[in-house]
Amino acid sequence: MSYLMKNPGASMDMMSWDLNITRGTLRYHLDLLMRKGKVISRDMSRRKVFFLTDRRSRSYIKFKTPLSTGEERILSVIGEEPGTPKIEIYRRSNIPKKRIDYILGKLKHMGLIWEIRRGREIRYARVTEIMVLREISLDLAEMYLDQKIDLHTFLVLKDQLMRRKRQLHPGNNSR
Repeated sequence: MSYLMKNPGASMDMMSWDLNITRGTLRYHLDLLMRKGKVISRDMSRRKVFFLTDRRSRSYIKFKTPLSTGEERILSVIGEEPGTPKIEIYRRSNIPKKRIDYILGKLKHMGLIWEIRRGREIRYARVTEIMVLREISLDLAEMYLDQKIDLHTFLVLKDQLMRRKRQLHPGNNSR
C-alpha cells in the first residue's frame, strides 16, 4: 500500500517491476486489497491502474480517468455557461435524455461537475481545475504535517502546483 501511496495510478507492470514480484503474486494481493476496499482500479486504454481509496487518490483520479465523447460534449456545454439546466444540456449536446442522466450522474460521482438545486430546478456547473489544485494543495500540506513526505518532496510538489496555477490564471500571481 505504501507503494500506491507514493505512486498513485501505477499499472500492474510498473508495480511488478519496481517491487520485483511476479504478476500472479501481485494480482493476488491487489485482489485481496480491492475486496477489503483499500484499493480501486481504473481502466486506462489497454491497462489497469490502481489507486488507494483515500481522498488524495480521488483527487488524482479526476485528472487520470479518460472521458467518453458524450462526457466531453456535456462538459463542454456546461463549461460554456456555468449553471446550465438539464434541458439546455439536452438541447445543445444532441444526446438522448436517458444517456444525459447517466453521464451527469457519472460526472458528478467523478467530482467533475456540481449539481446546483433551486427548488425543483437543477442546474450544473463544472468543477474547475483550479478547485482541484486547491484540494490537492491541502492534501499535500496534510501529508507533510503527518510526516508522510519529507520537506524536499513537499517543496518540489508545491512548486509544480503553483506553476500550474499560474498557467491557469496568469494575471493572479499573488498566491
